[in-house]
Amino acid sequence: MAAEEVPVRVVVRVRPLIAREKLHELSSCVRPILGSKQLVIGKDRSFTFDHVLDEGSSQDEVYEICANPLVESCFEGYNATVFAYGQTSSGKTHTITGADLSAVTQDEQGIISRAVGRIFHMIEVSVRMQRIFAGAL
Repeated sequence: MAAEEVPVRVVVRVRPLIAREKLHELSSCVRPILGSKQLVIGKDRSFTFDHVLDEGSSQDEVYEICANPLVESCFEGYNATVFAYGQTSSGKTHTITGADLSAVTQDEQGIISRAVGRIFHMIEVSVRMQRIFAGAL
């Protein structure tokens, strides 16, 4: 694999407050520590992960950190799995599938759309290369 070979990596994405939470003037109980891989829950409980993505992280950033290295490694013969886990309304569906599926823009695509697009792109490039090499023989 191109990236460091690790059997399991844990990435935490902190979602922004939703409209209902803002309406009730709630605040987040989860706080990423900038420049580190740590997250503080409540006032003093800190945890360290492989990556911590804050509320401002883009779908592309999540894909590049979490899924792209796995997609690339699949073409090197490795198996890979992305597993989204979290509490109800924690943002799993948004991360995996993207925003409202009926009108998803390129920037809002989730991990699945991006991974499938990358896989088909890599297959297309491979087929082109095979045709070029076959024509050269």
